[in-house]
Amino acid sequence: MSVNVPLRTVYAYDLLSAVAIGRRVDTVVNAALRGQVVGTQIRIALDGRLIYQRNAGVLEFNGAPVTAACRFRLACLSRLPVAIATLALVQQEYLYLDEDIRQWLPEYAPTLADGSPGMVTVRQLLSHCAGVTNGLPLSDATHYEDACVADDCQRPGKLQQLGQVPLHSRPGSAWSESLAYDVLAALLARHTGNSLKCALQQRVFGPLQLSNIGFDTPAQGRPGPIFIAGQPFMPSRDGMTASADAYLQLLETLRLGGGNLLSKVMVGEMTTVQTADQVLPGLPGRGHGLGFSLLRDPIAADSPESPGTWRMDSACGHSWFVDPTQRLSMVGFSNTPLSSQNQGFANALRNAVYGV
Repeated sequence: MSVNVPLRTVYAYDLLSAVAIGRRVDTVVNAALRGQVVGTQIRIALDGRLIYQRNAGVLEFNGAPVTAACRFRLACLSRLPVAIATLALVQQEYLYLDEDIRQWLPEYAPTLADGSPGMVTVRQLLSHCAGVTNGLPLSDATHYEDACVADDCQRPGKLQQLGQVPLHSRPGSAWSESLAYDVLAALLARHTGNSLKCALQQRVFGPLQLSNIGFDTPAQGRPGPIFIAGQPFMPSRDGMTASADAYLQLLETLRLGGGNLLSKVMVGEMTTVQTADQVLPGLPGRGHGLGFSLLRDPIAADSPESPGTWRMDSACGHSWFVDPTQRLSMVGFSNTPLSSQNQGFANALRNAVYGV
């Protein structure tokens, strides 16, 4: 007796099977290692199960190979733990999403270009809609350091320095990637003994028992240089570092509802588009939530991901996405900045996962 199985069901199952995904991703990783990528960690989870893990390449030329214990500098990706810790404080009513942050950080008093005061809220900072400066240009090697949310946010004068730069737009009126998370870092530190490190340990890393992420990098797992145009560059500070395994656990905790970090209601707020119908520069078809971008229009974004997919790409070489509809999560770390730009390593990995 024959059974008629819808062709689309067979097709989808084959494309997103663990074996098929692994073969396609291996092809992309092998090609990248022959090209611009020096070292990488890739992790993929499907329906809560780790289906692909690979440590490939080297930490530095003629040096040690990448292993599971290696940690990569998170740079822009350090914003996600900061967002989670901030929302944990909101959940506990120590902070409020839509109130002026000057009640907690009175020394941060930015103004608009005309000199009038600009009221900035936690929601606007989390969604990059606060009008804050973006700092150094992406082409500058030191942007790798500039993109790190550092544990020095409470050093004397830093907040005042950020506050002295005029806001480029009225808060809430426009989206722009920025140094907003440095302000949030100071806010977290203010609530936890003037230490961002302690805030993240108490509200994110500790509850999940994550040992391979944070500001304290063990000698065994310390990252080597980053490679810009084939040349090694050693940042003056590591910033926050992590292994792909630790970061994937963080993403999966959110995908499954927040665990002991956030309530499902707060995760829902985090994964709701905050930017209305704005067209985000450099992110066609996407909006922004409270910590990362959200796919609104797969056609405009030229993406095989499901609508509502969470994503972050970094010019510093990393990318991750969570597709709640397909119950699919991926983390790709690289020590090669700019490999995650459009048509680069990040998109190649994504397309390989989905089989397009």
